[in-house]
Amino acid sequence: MLKTGFLRVALVLPWLLGACGGQGVANTATGAEQRGQGATGSLRSGLYKIVQTGDGGGEEERCITNEIIAAGQYIAVKDLQPGWKIVRNRASGGTVDLEATGPSKGRIVYSGSYTATSFTVDAVMTFEHNGEMMTMKNRETGTFVSADCGKGEG
Repeated sequence: MLKTGFLRVALVLPWLLGACGGQGVANTATGAEQRGQGATGSLRSGLYKIVQTGDGGGEEERCITNEIIAAGQYIAVKDLQPGWKIVRNRASGGTVDLEATGPSKGRIVYSGSYTATSFTVDAVMTFEHNGEMMTMKNRETGTFVSADCGKGEG
């Protein structure tokens, strides 16, 4: 498995993070949830199943928290792996736009869209490996599973 600082290339683009936490949206939105929905359109917090296709494939689950939604971000900055720096990190109005730079001359750009219960993003990652620049392309499709993130975290 090739490591590039924050990514496992075997699962090419696993969200730059691995954190879960926060509360899901209940039938009656709380103040924090209402703020989150306003910041990003209508993405719902909770557990999402993510299917990755392209240069690397796989499936994983990710908890999208109220805090990420309220901040209008695609990922929580605090969850980035060491050595990576956010250039852009926006998720609002149904659009995702993220760019980060990192180790091994790494650069990743996510762009895509979302609805209340799903998202699709295309990602392009470039990095140096054994003195050669490599490019990997991936598509991630996320589908809402549950307002409860499980594992005692939601």
